[in-house]
Amino acid sequence: MTLSIDPKTLAAVHAALKSIPDRRNVIPVAGMFHLEPAGGGLVITATDCDIEAALTVDCAAEFDAVCLPPFLVEAAAGLGCAEVKIALDERQAVVTGGKARFAAPILPGSDFPKFRPSFEASFEIAGNALAKLIEATVDAASGQGDDHRYYLEGVFLQVLAGRLHAVATNGHRLHTASVEMTSGTLSGGGGIIIPTKAANEIARIGGKAGGQPITVETSKGAIAVHTEGERLTSKLIDGTYPDWQRVVPQATEITATFDLAEIVAALDRVMKIQAVNEAEMKAKNKAGAIRLAEDGEFLTISAGRSGDDATATDAVRAEFSGAWGTRGVSAKYLRATLAAMKERGGDTVTIDTADAGSPMRIDSPTDEDFLAVVMPMRI
Repeated sequence: MTLSIDPKTLAAVHAALKSIPDRRNVIPVAGMFHLEPAGGGLVITATDCDIEAALTVDCAAEFDAVCLPPFLVEAAAGLGCAEVKIALDERQAVVTGGKARFAAPILPGSDFPKFRPSFEASFEIAGNALAKLIEATVDAASGQGDDHRYYLEGVFLQVLAGRLHAVATNGHRLHTASVEMTSGTLSGGGGIIIPTKAANEIARIGGKAGGQPITVETSKGAIAVHTEGERLTSKLIDGTYPDWQRVVPQATEITATFDLAEIVAALDRVMKIQAVNEAEMKAKNKAGAIRLAEDGEFLTISAGRSGDDATATDAVRAEFSGAWGTRGVSAKYLRATLAAMKERGGDTVTIDTADAGSPMRIDSPTDEDFLAVVMPMRI
């Protein structure tokens, strides 16, 4: 059987699926792309046995499902001809286009592990709204293997008071964003935890869909997101997420408000100098804390101590309420939080903190749907 397909189509397929297979997987077929005719098109699927992603492309053909190595698809996608041909037999696939020829062994499609959970709840949401929700929070989740609290290695979705909330934390900072949920339901009254890898893929699909609605299906152990021509299904993290609302401190009257772009730029400058001392700090098992201090109409940002190889001080204009004083915080976590707010289009930011030992409540008057908490550090 021979397929004829546009290289640009294969390029789009490879871009969407290349991050799904896990190279550490000991099941060879799970590292391949599954090709199967369906509904007058061609369905190409990738999996890592926890996440399954599938794209449907225009390609009229009839053949038994097969599994191809992803490098064949990548090689074919890079050809400059108008059309490539993929010849399939029982043992191998041969890709030709112009003067190029690539061949590799294939495996039967029946060997490919399929993930077909049943779902009990669903809702629709604009793709870009879901993408924005996840992108604002996923970076705050714990990295895989970084924390024994495995349930923090993902994004928590929960419906509260008619709004869909996304929450992520690594214990040092917490991000939460919300959007109005106009229809449908989310399975489980307590919410669901989406693994970080799946959350990033869902954000990619949502961003690609733009303002078009996408369907989200959920159950106790799985989530599926699908648009016309693309579907992603993933297992969920089986665990109980902490009561994140208890972590968020109540607003106080001790605040500092400043321009978001200005403080991100100032932090970047200070962190460049701070990096000079980074190796020494790691050797002494010390974290990279910075000082934020009230100085008249300015918030000063400083790093380094007496005896350090390099020190830095910068400042941004700020409006203070109450006796703000001096605070210590991780430069890395504060910068990442402010960058996420800037990415969402925020203009100004307010840091609300009762005292030097209290968590920082960070929000923006121009973005009421986002809230962050960053833990303080001793300086």
